Amino acid sequence: MKNLVTVVILLFVSILNANAQDNSKILLGGSLGIDLSNYSGDNNSFRGDIDKTFQLSTSPFIGYFISKNFLSGIAFENNILNVYYESDDIYLSSIKQSEFLFNPFLRYYFNVPLFIQSQFNIGRTKQTLNFNPDYLGPDPNDPIIQISTLKSKNFTIGFSFGIGYDIDLSEKIKLEPLIKYVRNKYSDKENETSFKTSSLLLNLGFVYRL
Repeated sequence: MKNLVTVVILLFVSILNANAQDNSKILLGGSLGIDLSNYSGDNNSFRGDIDKTFQLSTSPFIGYFISKNFLSGIAFENNILNVYYESDDIYLSSIKQSEFLFNPFLRYYFNVPLFIQSQFNIGRTKQTLNFNPDYLGPDPNDPIIQISTLKSKNFTIGFSFGIGYDIDLSEKIKLEPLIKYVRNKYSDKENETSFKTSSLLLNLGFVYRL
């Protein structure tokens, strides 16, 4: 029993020392993310039960250690999102969008292989709304019912918060899985529409410490 306790203590101390001896100042990396949850949105015009969603995110990033544990950085995120609705009693059948976001972020690395990250999202989103041709609605003369597709460009702003794990692949190369909650708001002045979305994303990142 004493030997087991000694081994555990030595292992813990070695982890702390490994982190303390890492004098890297710059972090370069990229990540690939997928949606873990059903897409959820808040829009007064478009509501319905979602049949399926697909979301893919790619994000190169660079960061600088402003202190031993704090990293400040910038990411450039590209997202693809497809949402399909299952109900025939709404006039929206699917949403397809692509977005490019500028993401300042801040990370805190603990003295064990864990980190937390907060991130600000700002950018532009191109969106295509496909309407249900069988939907008549309360007012068949509503102009929007007469079209099958509506394309828009939205200003996007939001935030995310997550927790990740730091896995050593070599002295300088790390694997960093990260799970994060994302909340964004989209505004289209031309069509006078706005809506909010929330999702849970799993990101798999590879980083190189300089």
